[in-house]
Amino acid sequence: MNLNLFTGVFLFVYLTTWIVGVVNGYVMRRYFVSRYPATAKQVFPDLLKKSISSDFNSFRYILARVYTGIEDPAFVKRMDFHRLISLVTVGLIMLGIIFGVFLILAK
Repeated sequence: MNLNLFTGVFLFVYLTTWIVGVVNGYVMRRYFVSRYPATAKQVFPDLLKKSISSDFNSFRYILARVYTGIEDPAFVKRMDFHRLISLVTVGLIMLGIIFGVFLILAK
């Protein structure tokens, strides 16, 4: 019974965080393209044509904090928030994989 409750709570938190991460990523890309189109074109070659390489490129850009070179404190603060949400989302995905393996091995 406790494992089922834990699984339900974990899935709710996991899905909520994933949805927040996807929406936050979309809003961040749109904001970035509207404010800095030349830089955004280098980071995200095509906003509508998403691929794994463009996702990794944008994640690398966020993790390296390259955006701090832009002299806009509001933009840097927003990107720092997006970086935090991205790291939490990736951490929860890894935790979900580990938890899934645990559930498979526990049976």
